[in-house]
Amino acid sequence: MRFLAILVVLTPFLAACKTSTIGSAPMNTGAPNEQLRLTDSARDLFGQYLRQNYTRAFAVNKTGKIGIEANCGKNKQCGKTSEEQAQVLRQQCRTTFRKIGCKFLAVGDQVVWQGTIVNAPGELIGTDPRFTEVELPKEWRQFDDKLKSMTIGSSHENHFTFDGHKVPLPQGQWILVATDNRISRSAKHDIDYGLSQQAMLAQIHKGKVDRLLYVFTSVNRLLATKRKRDYRTCNKKRNFSSVNVVNNKVNQDCYYTYIADIFTKGKTRLILRAKDYFKTNNLALPSLFAATGYRFGNRSDWLTLRIYKNLESDGFVIPVSRKRAAIAWNKNTVAEDEEKSAYMRRIADWAKKWHPKFRAAFGKPIPGSTS
Repeated sequence: MRFLAILVVLTPFLAACKTSTIGSAPMNTGAPNEQLRLTDSARDLFGQYLRQNYTRAFAVNKTGKIGIEANCGKNKQCGKTSEEQAQVLRQQCRTTFRKIGCKFLAVGDQVVWQGTIVNAPGELIGTDPRFTEVELPKEWRQFDDKLKSMTIGSSHENHFTFDGHKVPLPQGQWILVATDNRISRSAKHDIDYGLSQQAMLAQIHKGKVDRLLYVFTSVNRLLATKRKRDYRTCNKKRNFSSVNVVNNKVNQDCYYTYIADIFTKGKTRLILRAKDYFKTNNLALPSLFAATGYRFGNRSDWLTLRIYKNLESDGFVIPVSRKRAAIAWNKNTVAEDEEKSAYMRRIADWAKKWHPKFRAAFGKPIPGSTS
């Protein structure tokens, strides 16, 4: 049974907070002059909570590293009211974090945090001066200005240049639908030390999203900190196929295929901005995609690329139920379906064909790579 939805993120240690009473036990809701700095991951998780109008509760641990929402699990033991669920979450916090407890940000649809929140989710920006966006270090403002100069809705063909990477585009017209910054934060140094940027482009066919291109790249680092590589991406169990040229904690050159449900599950700010673009332009969103992913990296830089293909555009009927759709495109189910198996083999062949093209877009040596 899963009791918590947890995202691990880096933020500095903060001062001890004022407590207030919710239900039968005191809850740490901060003091009026206390500042809480959310990382991008915590911000996105909190934003998702607010968008879904949860009647549960949301908190972060005292260091701000982990965002947690009450999750009753299959037995539905959280209680009937938000306050009762907050009490359950409080106990979960104490159990999970060795009795250090949590800082509560929301109970039900009410924000209960009494202090300020820096890097607050968009749902709170403009509602109260206590909730603000993060100010980038001056060293990064030039990169932010360059990102903001990119025109949403602009058309691109043949290639898309992003942070110096000349990414080749499959045939046709691609529309830039969203961009965003992502910040890595060090609690030890109490600074934002890494800036990454994201972009999403789309191909539109008959009023529906047919293909998507996701680009994610490291832009600048202020500290030469030891970095953890996402070397597990190419080896995830959900992948239908994976090819590793080199794949370890330092260097990556790999690609893989899988089934993606990005608009239902996706909670990042980039996904939200893309959804807003599609909604504004009356474009229908697919429920499932066949996806190919590419990961390139060395000690100083990395680039992630993903191409998403609308399964409905290729003639497949996707069940309305999310659970039924997931079962219909589970690896075991697909293996027993000749048509789906042949389709996923074609996707894998496409991934192999485009691998050297995308590898060239990275444009930097990868130790151990033979391509």
